[in-house]
Amino acid sequence: MRDIECVDDRSEDLVGAVLDALAQSPLATARLRELLGTPHAYTVESLARAVGLSPKAVRNAIGRGDLDAVKRGGRWIISSSAAQRWSEPDRSGRFSRRSAHAGATPLADAVARFERQVPSSEVEQ
Repeated sequence: MRDIECVDDRSEDLVGAVLDALAQSPLATARLRELLGTPHAYTVESLARAVGLSPKAVRNAIGRGDLDAVKRGGRWIISSSAAQRWSEPDRSGRFSRRSAHAGATPLADAVARFERQVPSSEVEQ
């Protein structure tokens, strides 16, 4: 029995050394990711870990409608294609923090008219 324990200890040491070496090599890490592929779906927590954000940031993106997700069994499920679309830079060349609700209030409408210098008399009521 003692021989089996020694082999197991040496195997664990060898596996640990190999994993350490792989973790220090960006090329090896990239190749492992390529071989393992991307998951078909993410939870909020797994996507947050994958992109280096907090789970709250991912939930906020879902709430704003920036990230497509469905709720199943009380958990948000995000497809890998939705995560890919969300993580890609905006192709329009503009960075905008405007939400879909921008311009939905009288004050915002007035400010927009002021910025465009449109007289109130020309605005449809």
